[in-house]
Amino acid sequence: MADVSPLTWGQRLLFGVIALFLASVMVLAGYGNYRQYQREHPASPPAPVCVAPITATPPTREELRIEAVTRWADSLGVDPALALALSRRENKTAQDSAWSPTGCCVGVMQVYVKLHAGSYDELCGSDLLTLETNACYGVAILRDVLDDCDGSVHCALRRYGGFVTQDPTDYINDVLALKENT
Repeated sequence: MADVSPLTWGQRLLFGVIALFLASVMVLAGYGNYRQYQREHPASPPAPVCVAPITATPPTREELRIEAVTRWADSLGVDPALALALSRRENKTAQDSAWSPTGCCVGVMQVYVKLHAGSYDELCGSDLLTLETNACYGVAILRDVLDDCDGSVHCALRRYGGFVTQDPTDYINDVLALKENT
């Protein structure tokens, strides 16, 4: 333990003078002691902490998907109902990071990573595992295949789904049925 040196007589004198000065100020101000001052000038109580009750529930994954896909569809000039139906067909659970069973596609729009990663980074960002980026990528891809197919929805859905040799009829019918129910 450190050696504490006692106060010198000069330090004691200085503290005494300060205490006397403060006491005389209190007396001149009309307060005989600190307790009387406290009674006449009570400290204001601390402001109550307001915590508003949570009345709204946070949005569901499906609501977040609807909002993101619809916003990107409006922004990129694609029919929002078609983009949303395609997203629902591609990813029924609305999981941002859902991978396809084959491991090649990811997210709410099931973007084919090897084919499209990096293609729309400037517009959408690069993290395909986030809802916003994935929705942007998927809608941008849909817009591009619609343009390539001169607006033909059947042709665009066939290309989006990657059907080369398989019959895409069930896939196309599923998307169009989901679009009608949107």
